[in-house]
Formats: sequence, structure tokens, C-alpha cells
Amino acid sequence: MSTMSTARSWGNAWGACVWWLGGAAAVAALSWRASSTILLPLAGLAFAITLLVVANYPELSMLLYFIPGKIGFEERLELHWGISANQIFQALFALVLLLALARRPQRPCFPRITLGFTAGLCALMLVGLAYTDNVAYGAFKALSYALLVVPCVVFLGLHVDRPLLLRRFLLFFAGIALGMMLLGLRNLGTLEQGHRLAVFGGGANVYSRMLGSGLLLLLMFAVMLRRSGHAASAWVLAMLLGPGFLVTMYFAGSKGPMLALLLSALFFAALHGRLRRTLFIVLVVGVGFVAARQGSRSFDDAVEMVSVSRLFLNPKAEISYGSYGSRVDFYKYSAERLSEQPLVGVGTGAWGSRRTLFEDYSYPHNLFVELACELGLVGLAVIGAYCGWLALQTRRLLQRMRQSEHYVVITGLCACLLFWFLNVQVSGDVVDNRNLWIFAALTEVAARFSGHQAAEG
Repeated sequence: MSTMSTARSWGNAWGACVWWLGGAAAVAALSWRASSTILLPLAGLAFAITLLVVANYPELSMLLYFIPGKIGFEERLELHWGISANQIFQALFALVLLLALARRPQRPCFPRITLGFTAGLCALMLVGLAYTDNVAYGAFKALSYALLVVPCVVFLGLHVDRPLLLRRFLLFFAGIALGMMLLGLRNLGTLEQGHRLAVFGGGANVYSRMLGSGLLLLLMFAVMLRRSGHAASAWVLAMLLGPGFLVTMYFAGSKGPMLALLLSALFFAALHGRLRRTLFIVLVVGVGFVAARQGSRSFDDAVEMVSVSRLFLNPKAEISYGSYGSRVDFYKYSAERLSEQPLVGVGTGAWGSRRTLFEDYSYPHNLFVELACELGLVGLAVIGAYCGWLALQTRRLLQRMRQSEHYVVITGLCACLLFWFLNVQVSGDVVDNRNLWIFAALTEVAARFSGHQAAEG
């Protein structure tokens, strides 16, 4: 047996022990809450199956930790004994990451630039804590990057080193988004007037962006099916699941993700020479939507449950952080904040500390404005240089892979990258927008393994 095979065997053995112990702890927590002796073995079986899957596909442990984005106890995900589900996934992911590091694999495709950028951004946030007047929020941001974003970028560099693993990662991401969509459809029946759709007690905006990512990946896999000679299956997949994503996105009530989805889908279509057909489909859907509202009172009442005019509320008359007017107000206020400390900013988390209506967790809903105000022109220059480099790498990647059999996966990845880049311009803070760096890291990985394979060939 070779040294590499031996290391892999030991890694699998340690991994099996880790997952077994984690499963035992999870089942014990569930059993404490279960009131029925029938539910206990079913819960144990479900967790055992889940842990077996995660043991064979470690990227799933990363997603289960990364997507909720919680690094401490979360009341909405509480199990028992003061432990929440995200803490279990956090511990399991940490062990998986340590095992991956212990194997010392070759890393020709490691996203060094993205890791350097996210680690550098984290360092700037930590420095910004020294002069912030909102330490709690600033520490939350810095710790989220130190314990969540940076480790996940490292894991992707260690694990995803070829197209098959990239495709599998995107499949898991799409599967989680699909599950969230189905939960949203189930919750539609209990949605109250004026409320926005979400799941697990999370924010509607983050939920909507997960759905948008899932729909783009659904389109990607549909194109893959079509190109492999399964056109009927591709059509059924898109027609069966696509409307569910659109409906739940609408009732999440965020226009930003919907507009970003439209532009990203058109970008994806243009890469495959289907722009005109996609524009026609968008037009048909829009006309059908308007006709349905005019022809059906019940449909119109359902649509009115979420006010699509929410983005245009007057922020002086109503508090609405989703409104167009509030964005203008945020940018005016941001200009004042930036002028106070233009070089180093006002400190991590301190953007909203001088607003008339002060909230502990307030932000300008624009990633670049947020970093410019809190980390100054230094922070803005860092993210600007990285995004410029990333755009160049993305363009080269698309050109290099155009004739490759993996071109569809690359276009789907780039469409998701564009989707998140557009979203960070209009909503969320630096933590909410963490998914941008995951797709950025995957894009760098894809660019490196395509270049590595070309060099070897």
C-alpha cells in the first residue's frame, strides 16, 4: 500500500470516528426532546444517514455550517443543553478541516489570492476594532470572517481540485436551496398580510438570494441534461421546479435578488447563445403575470400580500430599509461618515453609530460603501483591486473553457458569481454577503485547475 493510500485510509478511519461521535451527540440531544419512543429511533436513523453522507462528502459539512452563517449559539436552531444545531456543524466542520490539513495534499489549484484577500479583510476588521464605537457589531463581523469565511475558503482549496468535485459542490448547494424552496412553499399557507417569506426564522433577503442561486444552478444542470441527450428530462426539471423558485422568491419580498437573478440568467443565456429566446420567455412570463392579476381576483389578492412598492417608500415617513428612498438616505449619510476618517474609516461596525435612529446592527446595504466607511480608502482599495483581478480571471476562464466539456459548469459558476456581486450592491452587510467569496474562491480554483490541466496537456 502506498503512503498516500495509507494516509487516506487513516483519514477515513478518523473521519468515521468523528462522524460517529458527532452523530451520537446529535441523537442524544434529539432524544432529550423527543416525547415519543417511536420518534427516537427515527431521529437516530435520520441523523445516522445524514452523517454517513457527510462523511463521504465532506463539502456538505462545510455548506451546513456556512449557509446558516452562525458562529455561536443560535436560539432559532436550539436542540437542548444550551447547544444549537449550527454549533454541532461548526465542530464537525472544524474536525474535517483539520483532517484535510493533516493529510498535506498537493494544492496546485489552491485559491491563494482569494484566501489572501479574505484573510487581509479580516485583519483590517480586527484593526478597525481598535477605534470603533460599536465593538459588539464589529467583533461579530471580524469573528465571522475569522471563523467562517476564511476556514471555508481554505477547505475549498484543499478539497475542490477538479471539475467533478466542483460540479458536486454546486449540486449540493442547489440541493440545499431546493430544500429551502420546498419549505417556503409549505409556509406559504400560513403567510400573513404584509409579512415576507423565510424559513428557519432567518431573514427574507438572505433566503431570496439562496433561492436565486438555486434557480441559476437548476438552469445549469438542465442545460447539462440537454447536452447529454436528455432534453425531455431537462425540460421537466426546469418546468417542475423553476416556478417554485420564482414564487417563493417573490413572496420573500426582495426586488434586489429578483433583478440580480434576471441579469444573471440573461448573462448565462448569452454565454450559450440563447439570449433572444430567454428574453422572449421573460416577456411571456411578464405578460402572463399581468394577465393573471387582471383576470383573477384571488391571484391578485395573493400577489398583494407582499407589497412590491416596498422599495419606493419614503424613508422620512416610514422606516423601511428595503426602500429606494432609504438607499439614497444611506448614501448621503455614508458620504458624511467617509469624510470623517477617509483613510482608515470610522471603525468596524461603526457605520450607523451616528444615525438619528441608531440600531446595533445597521449598515448601508452596499458592500463597497460599507467597507469604505468602516475601513476607509484602504479597505476600498483592497476590495477594488481584488474584484478587478477576479473579473479578469473570470473572463480568461470563460475564454479558456469555451470548447471544454465542463463549459456548462463554468458558466453556471460564473452566473452565480455575477448574481452575488450584483446583490452586494443593494442589500446585506459584509457577513450576509459572505457567499460572494465562496463563489469567488471556486472561480479562482476553476481558473487554476483549467490552467494546470492545460499545462499538463
